[in-house]
Amino acid sequence: MFSSAMVVAIAVLVTLMRPVGPSAADADEGGASSVLTVPQVAPATATWESFGPPGSSVPWIDDSVAFPGRTLQYSAVTWFRQPGVDDPAHGEPVYAEVWVEFDAQGQVVRSHVLITLADGTFIQESTRAGYEGTIVFPATDSATTEAGRYCVREMTFPDLEKPSSVLPPFLVAPDALAALGFAQVAAEPGAFPATSPPPGLEPLAVLTNDIAMVTWERRITQGSEETIYRFTTDPDMRVLRDDVVTIDVSTGEIIRERHMVEGPVNVYLPEAVPAAVFAVQTEAEVVCGG
Repeated sequence: MFSSAMVVAIAVLVTLMRPVGPSAADADEGGASSVLTVPQVAPATATWESFGPPGSSVPWIDDSVAFPGRTLQYSAVTWFRQPGVDDPAHGEPVYAEVWVEFDAQGQVVRSHVLITLADGTFIQESTRAGYEGTIVFPATDSATTEAGRYCVREMTFPDLEKPSSVLPPFLVAPDALAALGFAQVAAEPGAFPATSPPPGLEPLAVLTNDIAMVTWERRITQGSEETIYRFTTDPDMRVLRDDVVTIDVSTGEIIRERHMVEGPVNVYLPEAVPAAVFAVQTEAEVVCGG
C-alpha cells in the first residue's frame, strides 16, 4: 500500500501532467515546428456538463495532436496551496524535467520525469519503457528509511496511451472554450521555466514561449465561493499556463489555488537522444512499504 505522502506525490505528478477543467459538479452550479498539428474544428456538441475529472476525455483538448517519431523535452512548474492541507512540497513550487518519446503512430512508448523543489530537493522520479514503469519516492516509513533514503515501486501499464492522455504539450480548441463560457481577458502570464538541451544536443525544432499569448477565463460561483479557471495559450492554442483559483466572495481571500506553467518544448529525432536521459537517476534498492 502507498503511504499518504506517496499518494500525494502521485497526485502532484498527475496534476502536472494534465490541465484540469471544471467538474460536472461545477456545471450543475452554474510554435516553431511543423510537426505540431493544430486543431481546426471544435466539438459541436461541447457543453458545460461535458467536463470530467483529470485523465478523462474533455471537449477542449484535441486528442488527435501527436508527435509521431519524435522525442520531446520540456520543463514545467506546478504549485498547490490550501490552508490546512499539506503536501510534500509544503505549498512551494514543484519543478519537473520531462522527456517523452513517441512511436510512428504518435503513442507514448518511453518517458522520464524528475520532480524536485527549487533547491533540488527530491520529490519523485518516474520512468516508462513500453508497458513497464518505475516510480521512485522519498522513504517515508521507518523500515524503509533505515534501509535507504529512497524506495522504488514497479508499475505495469495495460496499453500505450495517446500523448494527450499522458503528457503535455496540450492544445485547446478556441470554439470549444467559447462554447463552454470561456472568454479572452487581459492578463500577465508571468515567467516561464527554461528548457535546456543536454550538452552537444541540438533540437530539431523548438516550440517557444517568446510569442504573443492569449488568456482564456471562466468564473463559476457556488455559494460563498468563486472559482476562476484560466488557460494561457500561444497563437496555435498550445497551453502554456493553467490556473485554478477559488476565493471567498465576501472577503476576497484565496481558499485554494493550483497553477501549472510549461516551458519551451524541444523537439528531437529519437536516434539523436542519448538513452541516458530515460534512465532512473535516483538509487533506490528498497521496495516501497505501506
